[in-house]
Order: sequence, then C-alpha cells, then structure tokens
Amino acid sequence: MDFSFEEDHQVLKHFNSIPEYIISDGQLGKEIIVLKDITKEGFQLRAKDLLLDDDHTRLIFKTYGHFHAISFCLKQQKPEEFSRLTKPLFNIWKEFCEKSSFVNILKSHAQTAYEVLDPSKHSDIMEKLKKYVEKPKEVFYEILDYDGKYFGILHGDCWSNNMMFKYQNTLNQSKLEDMNLLDFQLVIAGTPVYDLSYFFYTGGSKELFDKLEDYLNIYYESFSISSKNLGNDPNELFPREELTRDWKRYSKFGMMLSLLVTKLKLLSKEDVIDLIDADDEKTKTDNGEQFVNLKYNKTLYKKRIEEILIHFHERDTL
Repeated sequence: MDFSFEEDHQVLKHFNSIPEYIISDGQLGKEIIVLKDITKEGFQLRAKDLLLDDDHTRLIFKTYGHFHAISFCLKQQKPEEFSRLTKPLFNIWKEFCEKSSFVNILKSHAQTAYEVLDPSKHSDIMEKLKKYVEKPKEVFYEILDYDGKYFGILHGDCWSNNMMFKYQNTLNQSKLEDMNLLDFQLVIAGTPVYDLSYFFYTGGSKELFDKLEDYLNIYYESFSISSKNLGNDPNELFPREELTRDWKRYSKFGMMLSLLVTKLKLLSKEDVIDLIDADDEKTKTDNGEQFVNLKYNKTLYKKRIEEILIHFHERDTL
C-alpha cells in the first residue's frame, strides 16, 4: 500500500508500523523483498509461547485501527486505485480449503478441542463444536465468504511471530513503546474482523477475552481518528454497530485458527513449524499427519482452548 496517501492529506502522524521497504525482485522463482533491519532500532519478537497482556493488546488493536482506516478511505476516495491494489489479491485460505491435508488438520484439531472439554461441564459447547469436526471445510469456507460492504486491505497473517515490539527496557521487555507488522504474504481484502480475531484468539486469555468490548472500542477510536484525518466520516466508512455484527459472524475465523496456532506456540524448539508449512510437500503426502502428531504442551493447550471456547459459547458466537 502507498502510504503517500496520508502525506497527500497532510496527516501529521503517518502510519509507520511497517518496516521501511528497501528493494525487491519479482523474478519468478527468485522473488525477494528486502526491508529495513528494525532490530537495530530495538524492535524484537516476543517468545511465541507467551500470551498477550493488556498493554500489547491495546497497542495491536490501535495499530490495526490506523492501518485498516487507510484502505477504507482509499476505497472511497480513489476507488480505481483501491481496485488496482486489490485485484491481484486472492484468499489463500480458500485455496487451503481445497487441500485434503489442510482440511484434515482442521478436522483433527476440532476433534482435539472437542476431547479436551469435560462433558459434565461443557456438553452444550461440545454439541456446538460437532459441526467443526464433521464439516470443517464447509464451516471454514463459510466464514471466509465475506459478503458485506465494509471491507479493506488486511494484514492477513496476524499471529505473534509477525509482530515486533519496541520497549524502553529491552532486557525484560517492559514499558512498551511501539510495534511493527511483518509478513504480508497472506494479505487479502476483507472484514477487519479477520485480522483482529486472528491475533486476539491465537494470543489472548480469559482475562483479555472478558474485556473484548473495551478493545473493540480502542480499535474503533483509532479507526475513527485516522479516517477523520483523511477526510472521511468513520460512521459512513464502517459504523461501529457493523463491527459488532461482523464480529459475531466472522470472529470464528480466529477461533478456528487458534486451535492450530495455539499448538504451534506450544511446540518444543525442535519441532517448530509454521502454519504455512501445513501445505508443504511432506504434509500433502501424509495428509497432514506430520502436523497433527507434533509434540506440544497438552496441559497449557487444554487450558487455553477451554478459555476460547467458553468465551465463544458465552457470547453465543460458536
């Protein structure tokens, strides 16, 4: 995305939460993108097994609010430019749904989630979860099929390994100052709920889930300020009530990915794998068994998945 759009509107505080572009090569088979090394400025990754805390969560929602607002405004003010940017994009998650290996991974993780629940306490949740076990492809595809008009350009791959943070105290990662978003290989056009639910449910906890509305308000305030700075009315671009409606329908995207990504975050260092590797040659050959059978901390997995599923059940969005 060309962030000179903000410069044209003389926005004082530009969106600068993406590393500076240096050079690229689009030659087939030799594609490469070189970005500025932001570690020299103090940015660092958090350990992948760490849950988010309140400070990080607030900053991420605020950052996405600014980021999403730019493309929403671009869509209204320069529709041809928006179309040019989004036309080449395709939803790789839908492509994954056509792979038996990925569908098997979805199914097996839904089954695992089903089995971590206690029937004496969570029979209602287990009943609702059955559709994710029996028809994972259909359920996931339906979630991906956004048919609303409130959409923009999204980050796409929003788990914690694609975010770097800067702190006043770098040794113990305290006093959070700034963040950068990384890795846009899954960028798509869609509802902001895809980005927000992805990072929130793959990195959050009950403590954060209980404050969801507060975080959505933080997001919307950031979206509104950025929209107004670009000359648009946020209530026309993306009404707050539409964010609530879209969350109810599409936040299951983050829930389904949390069943997979939570395992990735709890793998031993020797077994580290990326979600995209679920589509590699070996995974295709073994129908996803390599991914399914990885060793991970089952106790922590059970606790985290229980919290997510209970949260969805309580909000009647499962």
